[in-house]
Amino acid sequence: MTLDELVSKLNLDESVRRNLAARWDEAVEGWDGKLPYFLDKAYFEKYIAYCNSPVPVSELMPRVEAVITAAEKEPALALLAYLLHRGAFVLRSPFYPYPAGDSEIRMLGENTGMFALMISIGFYPQMKKAYGEVGVPESYAFAMMPWLGGTMDPYMKAHNGVPGRPMIFTWLRKYVDKTLFRVGRMEYLMHPYIDWLSAIYRNDKKELCVLCRNWDFRENGYRAGFQDEVKYHTSLIVGKDKVTGTPVFPDGMPDFGHEITLDLNEWHPIASPWDLCPSMHIPGGQKMSFDEVKKSMQTAVEFFRKYFHTEIPLVCCCSWILTPVWEELYEHSNMAEFRKQCYAVPAVSWGNKGGMAFLYGRDDISPLDLPAVNTAQKVYQKAYAMNKCGAGAIFVPADEIENLGNMYFRKKYGRKS
Repeated sequence: MTLDELVSKLNLDESVRRNLAARWDEAVEGWDGKLPYFLDKAYFEKYIAYCNSPVPVSELMPRVEAVITAAEKEPALALLAYLLHRGAFVLRSPFYPYPAGDSEIRMLGENTGMFALMISIGFYPQMKKAYGEVGVPESYAFAMMPWLGGTMDPYMKAHNGVPGRPMIFTWLRKYVDKTLFRVGRMEYLMHPYIDWLSAIYRNDKKELCVLCRNWDFRENGYRAGFQDEVKYHTSLIVGKDKVTGTPVFPDGMPDFGHEITLDLNEWHPIASPWDLCPSMHIPGGQKMSFDEVKKSMQTAVEFFRKYFHTEIPLVCCCSWILTPVWEELYEHSNMAEFRKQCYAVPAVSWGNKGGMAFLYGRDDISPLDLPAVNTAQKVYQKAYAMNKCGAGAIFVPADEIENLGNMYFRKKYGRKS
C-alpha cells in the first residue's frame, strides 16, 4: 500500500501525510499485511487487567471487537495502527505521525479512543524489553500499567462517557527509553538538576537555604507567564565565594525585598548539574494519601541505588496538584497535604487553566462554563475566578525523606512570627 492510498482510504489530514512522508520507508519496514499483535482480543484482555480501567472489561470488549473488525475489513486501518505503534515505540528515533490527538478516524468514529488505547497497551513488550536491558524487574513494568487507566478518565469526561484515551504516545515512550519508572504511588522521570527548581544550598549541618533564580513574579507571589504583569523580579548573583538571592520559605513564597548572602565556603549547592535529580509525576486514577507518597519516595531512593548505582540528592515535583491555592480553598485534601509536608518552591507558570484537562477532560473553554459535579471541580472554579490556578512545586532532600510528616520543613524553616 502506498502512502497516497493510505491517506485516501482513511481520509487522513494533510499534516499526517507530511509526517509519514518524511519517514515512510523506515516506518513501513516489516509490515506483512496482517493485523498487528495488539489488535487482538486475547492480548487486550490480558493486559487491560493490569490497567485499573474505570470501565468494566466486559463493557470495553464490544468496542475492541468493533476496532478489530474494522481493521480486518480495511487493511489501511491495520497499517495505520502498525505505523503509529512502530513510530512511537519501536524506532530508535521516535516520531508521531498523527498529531491531532483528539481527532476521530472516520471509519472508527467514537471508537477512535479505543483504537488509541489498544495501540498504547501494545507498547508493553517494548517496555518490558527496555527494563530488562537495565536489569529492572518486570514487576515495575506491570506497576506502571494503571497509568493507562488513569488517562481514560479525563478522556471519558470529554467524550460523553465513551471509553478510550487520546492518540498521544509521547509520555509512554519515556518508559521505552528507560527514563521513566513507576515506584509505588509515584512515577520518577530521570534527569539532572532541572531548570524550574530553585537554587538549593546546604551547609555542613545539613541546614537548607533556598533561593529564587532569575525569575519574574505576579503580585500574588506566583511566577509570571509571558502575558502576566510582572510585580517582582528576583536575581541570583553567584560570585567567587558568595551567592546573593531572594530566600524562599517552605510554603513556596519568596521573601520579596529581603535578599540574603551566603558564604560559599560554608554553603554548597545540594546537587551538581550532572547529578540525577528525578522528578516525581503523579499518575491519575488512584487515591494519593501522603503516607503512600512518602513510602514511594523512600523506595525510589533505594530503586536508583540498586538498579542505577547512584545516590540521588533529592526528589522534586512540579504539578497543578501542588498549586498553592489548594491550601487556601481545599486545605484538607490530599493535594494540599502533599504540598504542606514537603519543601514548596515557586513553580513555573502553567497559565490559569493548569490542571483543568485532568478534572474536566478539556481546557478549551472557561471552567466556569462547565458544570461542576464534584468537590474538586467546584474548588477549581473558585480558584480560576481568583486567577490562582496554575502549578506548584516541591522538593525533598533524599536523606530527609524519613523526617517527612507533621509539616517538618515548615516548622524548621518557616516564617517566624
